[in-house]
Amino acid sequence: MRTVGMGNWTVDFENLSVEKLSTIIGKCWEDRDSLVEKDETIVELEKKKSRDSVDLITGIVETL
Repeated sequence: MRTVGMGNWTVDFENLSVEKLSTIIGKCWEDRDSLVEKDETIVELEKKKSRDSVDLITGIVETL
């Protein structure tokens, strides 16, 4: 979650309570439109990182 800029949405299971979980779910619901936009951007960046990694490994393997 932290690596994709969503660290504030992590759930600490050690201190989990109904109230904390309800608060997180409520905030997520209230922020859903902005989260969708943010997620779309993050997903595209993560896809690019994945493709770049594949290209890098492919280049290494092709030199063997």
